[in-house]
Parts: sequence; C-alpha cells; structure tokens
Amino acid sequence: MPRQPTRFRRMLAPPWVWLVVLALLVVVVLAVGASRRRGFTRGVPTTRAQHGPLRIDVTTVGELQAVHSTVLSVPRLKTNTVKIIALVPEGTTVAAGDTLARFDTTDVLRRIEDLESQLRSARANLEKLRVTQAARTAELESSLEDQRAAVRLAELNAANVSYEARVEQEKADLALKRAKLHLEQLQSKLIAQGSIDSAERTEQEVTIAGYESRLRSEQDALANHALVAPTAGLVVYGTRWFSGRRTKIKVGDELHYGIAVIELPDLSQMRVTSYLNEARVSLLEVDSRCEVRVDAFPDTLYAGRVSGINVLGRELPDAPGVKVFDFEVTVDGRDPDLRPGMTATLVVHVDEIADATYAPIETVHSDSQGFFVYRRSGSRFERVPVALGRQNEFHVVLLSGVSPGDELALRTPTEDVDAN
Repeated sequence: MPRQPTRFRRMLAPPWVWLVVLALLVVVVLAVGASRRRGFTRGVPTTRAQHGPLRIDVTTVGELQAVHSTVLSVPRLKTNTVKIIALVPEGTTVAAGDTLARFDTTDVLRRIEDLESQLRSARANLEKLRVTQAARTAELESSLEDQRAAVRLAELNAANVSYEARVEQEKADLALKRAKLHLEQLQSKLIAQGSIDSAERTEQEVTIAGYESRLRSEQDALANHALVAPTAGLVVYGTRWFSGRRTKIKVGDELHYGIAVIELPDLSQMRVTSYLNEARVSLLEVDSRCEVRVDAFPDTLYAGRVSGINVLGRELPDAPGVKVFDFEVTVDGRDPDLRPGMTATLVVHVDEIADATYAPIETVHSDSQGFFVYRRSGSRFERVPVALGRQNEFHVVLLSGVSPGDELALRTPTEDVDAN
C-alpha cells in the first residue's frame, strides 16, 4: 500500500484529540439546556425587601415668588388692547417714581390732537356767535331808542292838536298808539332775542365743555400710558398665556386691561408655588414641613412649610383631562440671594412609618387578580400575592406576602416562574 504524503499526515489529529473535542461539545450542549430550563434567572436584576422606618415624602418642582409684592397692571384705557413699547430690564432695582414701562400712545395722541382742533373751532364759533349777537342786540337797542323818540314825538303831536278839528285829533291819537305798539314790539323782540342768544351761547358752551372734558380724559389716559414705581423694589416681569403656555411679558406684546405687567416683590419673605396631581393632593396638609432646594444654589437646603392648598383643581393647559391642585410653601427665614422666578424642588414630609417591610415600587406588578411580586426561590422565581400599604416616591410598604430579606425581581422574569 502506498504511503500518504507527509503534509497530509500532518493535517490529521491523533484520536485522543477528537475525543476531547467531542466531550467539550457535550458539556456545552448540556449547559445550554440547563440555562434554558433555569429560564435565564441569573440575568434578572433583583433587590431585597427591607425592614425599618420609611419616610413618606412628596417631591415636586415649583417656582419662587415673593409672599408680598406690588403688582402694576395694564390700566383702564380707551382701547381694548395696548402695546408695550418700553420696559425697564428685568432684575433692575428701581426707586419710587421711576418709570417702569411705557405703552404705545399713537392712538391717544391722535385723539388729543383731534379734540384740541375741535375745541379751538368750538371756541372760535362761540366768539363769533358773541360778536354777532352783540351787533344784533346793539341794532335792536338802537331801533328801540328810535322808537321811544317816535313815541315822544307822537305824544307831543297829539298834545298840539287838542284844539284842532276832531279828525286831526283822532289821527294824532292813532299815530301815538301805533308808535307805542311798535315800541312794545321792539321791547319784546329785544327780550326774546336775548333769550335766544343766551340759549345759543349755552349750547355752544356745552359743546366746548364736552370737548374739554373729553380732552382732560384723554390727557389723563396719556398719563396712564406709563407705569411708575410707587415704591422701591426689584423689577420682575409678569406673565401671560400665549400659545398654550405661560410666557414673560415683553416689548411688543398687545395686552388687555388688568394684565400684570411688572411686579415689585418684597424679598423679605419668599414662597414656592407648585401643584400636585389630584390622586396625590390628599397627602398634603397645611403646616406640613418640607425641604426646599433651589436649583441656583444646589448645595443650600432651606426649610419651609405648606402654607396653602387650593380647594379647586384645574386642568393643565398642555395635558387636557389631567387635573391638578395648586399649593404653596412658605420658606423659613430670609436669604437676599433668593429671587422670584427661580426653580425649586420641594420635598414635603407627609409621614414616617416606624416599623415597615418595604421594597422598590418597581418590584410590584398587578393584574385582574391583584398585586404580586416575583420572589426568588432557588434558581427560579415564584409569583407571590402581596397587600400594599403606603408609598413614597420610590418605595412601597408590603403588608403581607414578603418577609425582610426576600430577593425580589425588579422586572418580570420571562421564563421558569412558579405561580402560587
């Protein structure tokens, strides 16, 4: 039999090597099978139930505000809206009497100009009316004097013909009567014309008074187109709803009457305003103590207390159907570094359970049968029904089903779970 080439013989492994490879393959297959039977439980993150005191806290985020402040709002003006054309920079410290904001005066200045023109015209008309009336009165008075003279002449003529023929006497008497009647007519006309002139002047004076009143009103409105600081303070801009969210007031905004433009807060006492979902607001009580941590000063911890809880809820503008209740926390003491508008985290101390068995909230699951956890039993997990007590942001009290030290799954195991 011919001999195999040397290179081919070198490629063939000895028989004992093949036996070792085969044994290793068998071990791997058995290990994979065992892993499958154990349901990969070693890859499930777990934690242990703990025992001891558990503090019940409510954590939320809010905004710093001054407890007391002076609010300057849009005054009542002649138009429905008014535009802001100037604002003192936010954060500026101002003195009493300083101008803080100005509104657009284009419309009111136009109205003032129109009223001044109308007032000048009305006054000129009144003066013209007075001159015309004076001339007419003078003419009537002159005619009246002439008629008095005519009456006197008629009287003299009647006296001179007393010895003449009766016809001449009757003519003289008739002329006297006519002269006196004309005199009476002129006197009545003068009196009537005086009344007419007085009424015309009164009407024009009323028109002028109306223009003057409207002009004073517009001039007052012009003065109201600026907001002046009544006291010294720190300027904080107001906010308004715009496009479904609250935004700071800025130059160019069109604002309605009553909208807060600038606030001058009293920084001696600060508060934090926040809100809670309706499902959690029952945890709060007035005078509950809390911790306040301002984002701008993360290393400083402030103390405070819940000073007010709204009895009426509201919907969040960006989450229809979500009902929340506003509440506020008064910060203890005084810190000049605290400013309105700063973001703060509140931790309200609701209660403390002195003796509790508890675990992270992530360990608890629920279905139609109730609440349960997955507890490790050897290399497997077993489903264990539990009764829940109170909870805080991270942990929940387990009233039954679990003992301290039990190892619980932090997520649902995918395989190899015993259901009890």
